[in-house]
Amino acid sequence: VGAPARFVYPGRVYRNETTDARHERAFFQYEALIVDKDISFSSGIVLIQTILEKVFGRKVNVRMREGFFPFTLTSNGFGTNDITVNIDHSSQFLSALLISSNLSPDGLTIHLEGEHGLSYIQMTVNMMKQFGVTSTPLYYCAGNNDNHSCNSCENSKRPYGYETKPGQAYKALDYMIEPDVSAASYFYAMAPLLQTEVLVNGVTKESMQGDVAFIEILEKMGCKITHTPEGILLSPGDGI
Repeated sequence: VGAPARFVYPGRVYRNETTDARHERAFFQYEALIVDKDISFSSGIVLIQTILEKVFGRKVNVRMREGFFPFTLTSNGFGTNDITVNIDHSSQFLSALLISSNLSPDGLTIHLEGEHGLSYIQMTVNMMKQFGVTSTPLYYCAGNNDNHSCNSCENSKRPYGYETKPGQAYKALDYMIEPDVSAASYFYAMAPLLQTEVLVNGVTKESMQGDVAFIEILEKMGCKITHTPEGILLSPGDGI
């Protein structure tokens, strides 16, 4: 192949790690090659900008700065205030939509398909509320179509969607980020194994993370839980 030549290679890229059915990830990557005389770095920027604008269907600002993504996508605002999201493979997209839902001038109603990661969604909603934005879970009660939460309806514990009213804004505040309770569980498991006390700073009974239930399981096995200002102190107890 002789010059001049311009090549664009779109392709699917997979994560180089062990995954499972619910965490399989793939993304698309574009690579370009230009062979010609008097080619400058700006020529590549023009090519990248042309490709991205075709892909996204709108204006894209391309910049090449170290430590930044190579482009900025210009938003055209919300095209609708009622959408449906499938979370069978990941709940992260729903979390992102919920966090930004207050930016919709008419509010936003999100309907769910699937139920993967709903505990993480609840964590997202709780944190949004702490910062001043409320997104209300929508529950379906068979028989009267009532929007409520109860314990007697089959679907009452699994929301079919979320609704964010317009006119809400986040407020700045000092915020203590919870430690990763999944990682902390390994240390708490050492209490009965090594017959020693374990305390992980910041892990409390008020944690929004479901993995805090692991500490309660250790308590049922005979360990002793003491709630301290620093966090949960786990002692091996006499039963193990």
